[in-house]
Amino acid sequence: MFNKLNKEHNVGGAISDAVIPSINFHGRIVLCGQIALYNAKEIPMRPRIQPYLLTRSILMQGFIVGNYSSQFAEGTAALTEWLKEGKLKSSQTVVEGFTQLPKALIGLFSGKNTGKMIVKTAN
Repeated sequence: MFNKLNKEHNVGGAISDAVIPSINFHGRIVLCGQIALYNAKEIPMRPRIQPYLLTRSILMQGFIVGNYSSQFAEGTAALTEWLKEGKLKSSQTVVEGFTQLPKALIGLFSGKNTGKMIVKTAN
């Protein structure tokens, strides 16, 4: 249960619902995904956040990576440099074998991976 909630903290899940009432006056919410809801058959009724946004003057703004396509080259260069300098840390879950692809894909949506999910195939 903890892993499921932990992975939903910025993607529209239960932790988002729990923390919104505690957001500070003039707080900002960045909406960068809703994966917790992508496969939902219907959108669950959750806390109504509009009163918090209004009474605390909170700004909520969504974004998708495509909004910044004109800056991809600059971003790639900066990320490459940070990676070389060791400033970026990453983690991976590696699954061996092409036949494990369905299992790996299901694992992405059930919290079985840490970091990037990689499926290694035979050479």
